Order: sequence, then structure tokens, then C-alpha cells
Amino acid sequence: AVLGDAVMGTDGVLPMVSWAYHSPSTEYEYDGDKAKAILEEAGWEWDSQGRLLYEGTPLVLDLFTPDGRYPMDKEIAAVIQQSVADLGITAEISVMEWGAFLSAVIETRPNQRLPNTYKIRIIKYDIR
Repeated sequence: AVLGDAVMGTDGVLPMVSWAYHSPSTEYEYDGDKAKAILEEAGWEWDSQGRLLYEGTPLVLDLFTPDGRYPMDKEIAAVIQQSVADLGITAEISVMEWGAFLSAVIETRPNQRLPNTYKIRIIKYDIR
């Protein structure tokens, strides 16, 4: 773990300390083999290099993170990148200063770069 025991895990998009937090009725443990089985069932496949493909196109995540807004934000993005790489998913990290990051978060146009390319953003996490 990048921050050891200093970070609380969460089971949703809101931190557990938020007034709006609601515990989900079902909790899921990470199971990489099950994730791969679900992806295969949905029509995804892996090429000889281990990349996850749908109809021949690799899955790419554009991972945006602010630079220095949160403790170790770039390092946490690298951990996410490695975690999804274990499933054959490419994550391309974009480290941005805070103003540019906010503009990227607000942007509502779909990604025109490639099919099967999705944008994800590190918005916030809580330190104990």
C-alpha cells in the first residue's frame, strides 16, 4: 500500500466519513479471476501480449490526477495503473496542475480519441 494504514478504504464513491455516505447492501471482495471470467462472458478477450480487447480494440483508461493536490496522488495513480494492468487494461496517466485538472473533470464531451477509451479521475481520498 502506498500510504500504509493511513488511508481508509471505501466501498463506494463517497468516503465513509461523508454525511452523504450510505453503506451498500452488497460488498464485493476483489477477485481477479472472477473479473476475467465476467469480462470473457461479456465478449472481451486477451491478445498474445495480455492486453484486454473488445472486437480487436484494446481497453484504455485515461487516468487524470492532480499534481500535489492530495498526498502521493501521482504514486496512487501508478498503483491504479499497475492494478488494472494485471487484468490487461492499459491506463495512461495524465498528471495535471489543479486548474487544468478541474477543467478536465468538468469536460463533458465524450472521448473522441479511440473507441474503448474511458476517462477516470482521482477526485479525493481521505487520510486517517
